[in-house]
Formats: sequence, structure tokens, C-alpha cells
Amino acid sequence: MIKIVNDEFENIEEIYKLDLDEDDWYVTPSRYYIKLEPECKIGHGTIFGNYCKIGCYCTLGDFCRIYDYSELGNYCYLGDGCVLGQHCKLGDNIQLDSYCKLKADTTSEQLAEIFRNMWRKCGEKIIFTKWVTKDRKSPMPPHDIPPLDYSVGKVICVEDAKKSDQQCAKGLHVFEYGHRPEWYGYYSANHTLIPIDVEVETKDILFGGLPFQRGKIRVRKLKVLS
Repeated sequence: MIKIVNDEFENIEEIYKLDLDEDDWYVTPSRYYIKLEPECKIGHGTIFGNYCKIGCYCTLGDFCRIYDYSELGNYCYLGDGCVLGQHCKLGDNIQLDSYCKLKADTTSEQLAEIFRNMWRKCGEKIIFTKWVTKDRKSPMPPHDIPPLDYSVGKVICVEDAKKSDQQCAKGLHVFEYGHRPEWYGYYSANHTLIPIDVEVETKDILFGGLPFQRGKIRVRKLKVLS
């Protein structure tokens, strides 16, 4: 179900669905066309430009402004008052906090590359924190992969991991030095994981952050220091 609580729509039961190649295109009372996939939630006062596309399970806060031809992937979250200029494009799972503003033609892939370059400017190697179990195993391996061992001195690499705008894609996941996973919603505050130091060459950083997705870093290769 598409939940619309936009002020523009509050005096009608729904916006009007169009039959355009069986896609989920809608027309607003002001005759703008927008594509809303299932389970979108749109806050009060949010305004769309023409031909915007919003993916499945997206949540947009109050008083957002999405200009013409901008696109959001699935499971995106925009806080209150966010502004996307014309032709912006966000991939799946992208989160922007309240009052974030992106200029026209910005993409989440561009932003991800900016953050990777910021890490490269810090030097060739960076020490991060990796949280592991008490027996030094990876805490949440994929179902088809056994837990990785993080013994001191070991070099661990995921050769086929790729650069992207996705924080939780394939690769090795570490945190900025000293940061704790529960600060970012991972695990409970009383978890029993232990921190270890790992060294990463900055060329191996695959996801280094986005404007409001910091802390957890995804890398291709690391060396266990402690």
C-alpha cells in the first residue's frame, strides 16, 4: 500500500493512478507525474517535481522537496526538509538526515567516490577498529560462508568485492577507529564483541561513507594488528 499524507493530497482520497505500461505511475492534482513503488511513506508537505521515481519501502519525512526527474532506489530514507535538485539519483538503502540538500545531477555513486577520495587523502594506510567475537571470529558472516578468523598478523581479502554506494554490500566491514557498532544501530548496547586494530590500505576502501552514513566502512583487504 502506498501511504500518502502529503498536504497536496489531503483533500482527496488518493492520487490518480495511470495505466502506463503497468508501472506504478501516478498523477498529482497539479498534473505532475510521479512513480511510487509499493509501501512508500511520504510525509506532510513533501513536494514532488515532474517524473520523479520513488522505490519500494522508501520513507520521506515532512516538507521534503524532490525536483524534476530525481530518483530514489529501494529502502531509501530522507529526513524532514531534505531537498534533491533536478536529476538526482540515489541507490538502494541510502539515508539522508534532516535538511540535507543535494544540488542538481548529484548521485549517491558520486558522493561515495568523494568519501573514498577523502580517505585516500589521509594517507596510504589507515587503522580501523574491527569488532569480533571473543574467539576472534567474524560475528555475522553470510549464511553460505564460515566465520572468518582474525588472528594477529593475518591478512584477509575478499577479492571480488566491488566499490559502490552500498555500505553493507560484499566485503569486510570495519569501523572508524574507536567507534562502537551500537552507536550505529548494530547489536545491543550490552554485546560481548571485542575490538581489534586492523590496518587497511586506502586504495582498498570500497565504501567510505556518505553525508549521513558514517562510521561503518567496507573494505576489500585488511591486516590484523592486535
